Amino acid sequence: PYDVRQGGFTGASVNAITKSGSNTFRGSVYTFYRNQDLVGTNIGDNEISVDDSFTRTTGATIGGPIIRDKLFFFASFEQEEADNPGDNRLALRPGQTPDNQQITRVPLERAEFVREQIRNIYDYDPGRFENIPFENKALRINARIDYNISQNHRAMLRFNTFDSFQDNTINGNSIRGFPGSERYRNTNRSGPEAITFANGHFSSDSRVTSLVAELNSAISDNLANSFRISNTWATPTEQSVRGGDFPMIEVMEPLEGNPNVYYMSMGNELFRIGNLLENDTFSISNTLTYFTGRNTITAGANFEYMTFANAFNPVWNSWYRYATYDDFVESVINQNINVRPSHFAIGFTFDEDNPTRLPLDEVNFAQIGLYVQNEFQLNPDFKLTAGLRVDLPFYPIDAPRNPAVEGLNLNIPNPRGGDNINPDVSAFPSINPLWSPRLGFNWDIRGDRTTQLRGGTGIFSGRLPFVWISNQINANGVMRGQRGYFADDWGSGGAPEWRGFQDDVNAYRPDPATLDAEIPNQINVTADDFKLPQVWRSNLAVDQRFGNGWIATAELIYGLDFNSPLAVNLAHQRTGQSVNVAGNAYNTYRQELPGAEGTPLREVYYLTNINEGSYVSLNLGVEKTWDFGLYANVNYTRSRARDYGLIGGSQAQSLWPDVALDDRNNPESGYSRFDTPNRIVAQVAYDTRVFSRNNLTRFSFVYIAGDQGRYSYTYSGSFGDGSGVRLMYVPRNIEEAQLVDIPDGRTAQQQWQALDAFIEQDPYLSSMRGQITERNGAKLPWLHRIDFRVSQDLNIFRGQHKLQLTFDVLNFGNLINNEWGVTKSPVQNNPMVYQGADAAGNAQFTVANQIAPGAESFRQNININNTWSAQFGVRYMFN
Repeated sequence: PYDVRQGGFTGASVNAITKSGSNTFRGSVYTFYRNQDLVGTNIGDNEISVDDSFTRTTGATIGGPIIRDKLFFFASFEQEEADNPGDNRLALRPGQTPDNQQITRVPLERAEFVREQIRNIYDYDPGRFENIPFENKALRINARIDYNISQNHRAMLRFNTFDSFQDNTINGNSIRGFPGSERYRNTNRSGPEAITFANGHFSSDSRVTSLVAELNSAISDNLANSFRISNTWATPTEQSVRGGDFPMIEVMEPLEGNPNVYYMSMGNELFRIGNLLENDTFSISNTLTYFTGRNTITAGANFEYMTFANAFNPVWNSWYRYATYDDFVESVINQNINVRPSHFAIGFTFDEDNPTRLPLDEVNFAQIGLYVQNEFQLNPDFKLTAGLRVDLPFYPIDAPRNPAVEGLNLNIPNPRGGDNINPDVSAFPSINPLWSPRLGFNWDIRGDRTTQLRGGTGIFSGRLPFVWISNQINANGVMRGQRGYFADDWGSGGAPEWRGFQDDVNAYRPDPATLDAEIPNQINVTADDFKLPQVWRSNLAVDQRFGNGWIATAELIYGLDFNSPLAVNLAHQRTGQSVNVAGNAYNTYRQELPGAEGTPLREVYYLTNINEGSYVSLNLGVEKTWDFGLYANVNYTRSRARDYGLIGGSQAQSLWPDVALDDRNNPESGYSRFDTPNRIVAQVAYDTRVFSRNNLTRFSFVYIAGDQGRYSYTYSGSFGDGSGVRLMYVPRNIEEAQLVDIPDGRTAQQQWQALDAFIEQDPYLSSMRGQITERNGAKLPWLHRIDFRVSQDLNIFRGQHKLQLTFDVLNFGNLINNEWGVTKSPVQNNPMVYQGADAAGNAQFTVANQIAPGAESFRQNININNTWSAQFGVRYMFN
């Protein structure tokens, strides 16, 4: 049945208070370990270089009585440690060619030259550029005490903490201080064309601790109460860079018709200086349950209060982007003051007393929830559950105003319809109730549990990452700001004079003493009627038991999304013009804010809602247990998920869809990037005592297969859509392709021959000739993986204790054949590069260099995660 106290299904109703706990001490101690000798290093003819690496998990559990029949405890501890390959890209050596996988286009001598020169000139080590290991650590501690106060009262106290450290890959392509058009989504800092020096990656360190207390009371024979109070502390989740303070430098290098392709990245990752998030959540709830006849009535209320302290200071240590490798060498290494970066940005604070202190944003959120439910037992075989929940979220925040922005009196048309918008960074949403009615049933049709029909329908309310809300304070022009300068901006319009590349991260930082709250480059605002997301979900399932132990299940689930979060860019304006692509009019856009001309304000992101998204799935499963120790099950799921193009990230602007047929502010529905149309999960386990009459041996296999995911075929290059990309028209002939020659490269005819062959061999593209592709319309090929485990139990100390030895082989098929169990990715999902329009308004394209004669749609992902690995485990259990 559905439970109005929870966000989804629950398997049990409210029951009378019962005594729990065991008067026997029980526990276990275990460890699992693998190193580089237990990891495959080949995929086909490709060998993966693996330095010393290991993964180790150790843990222990213990539980038992403190006072017999009265007071019980349980505790567990688990620690994970890993030092595994992280960035496996390689520089280009003599005799090699880039392979769009491991081998980049950056020559080895260039990478070595850059590292040596940066170390010698600036006394900063950018780090190694090949086979970069990533470290991961995690610590979990859980403890619980149960106290049977009396026959009618039981208390529980639970403590949990999770502490983790993780190395992470550099951000792909986000920027700050410039319009979204300067963010090149068709290339990536960690892509196969480029290298990242090790200290350009970053680390994150976090700890989450929670304390929960609960009192359950049987007030009378037909009345029970549950009182619960909790607090969760997410202590500052810090993200840090390696190697000391140094500006982030990224180097672009043209690649066959595309001038903006990443080549090198080094220095402090541009989003990680002073990036931390602290979150405290206090919750209190009380639920009263009344048992009367065939009815079980539940009613209650809960209150949540959350506080967030978010420090997000992008480009704080400055960011330099160079258009070519030669420009980078001249400016940074040769220190030629006449060569400027194509882009420069730096963050700053308005606090003149602490000009180098990183600002911290604080946001509060609260919610009151009220719920009532009745569970009606019509007869012993049929139960009906109905309930209603209402949540009242609100934002008890006194956010700072920005008089400079308010003074503009902007009156921007709402691209989603409705009243015009005058952005106010101090205004947060009003109380917008979330109503959640629910209905569920469970019917034992024959009364013998052989055929069970169950289902229900209801609306469920969810949460969203509240960092999207705190972005409104983060980018309000009062706490902090960013300065972004193009190469020609220096020395004019308030920009400082260019003094050459500076390794001092404060060199170009504005002095807060000279600044007032100002009009920033970007602001975020939230709609007054903004609501938290909801989903209407329905299901219908049947469980059937047959003779000889066979059990079959069929379940249909359907869901509709409501109030999905969507960010629109109010500066995204249609030009009124279009370009012709094989008879299709592709509208063009510009980044412009009416009323903000002559100010630094370039973008306004407006957080609102969209009712777009659906999910449907059919799951079929069957299982059986045989008397001789064999168990097997198999489940197949066919599903379809659609949404508006949700990307998601730590910034509200990441909710502005990047792939669209036309208007990113009014996205059309399409396949979700999370859609997995087909999935099979099967398990076989066999228990035997052949090797030892008193000790169990188990062999088990787990098989998982299905689609890897979806992706879009789009154009490379911007139609004025900021950082967005347009869905691609699949040409039927060279005339529709509208190709132009590449200077010093392939002719239009040569490009068409390669493109035509690529389209023809691709099942999706060949089916879409003469049409525009769908967002996420293309599917990655199926992936088949098998995991194997053998475990051996050894009874010791007269059978009162047990030692369990395990041996696991993950991706077992890859051990047999090193091309099995390997994921694949598109060779190039942007086959055509938009080069602008001719005088008649016809679009002109070139073909991406990866689309060469004989090119196929997919390539194997050559990394250690796709090879087999094995681990040994030992577990000691006592009772």
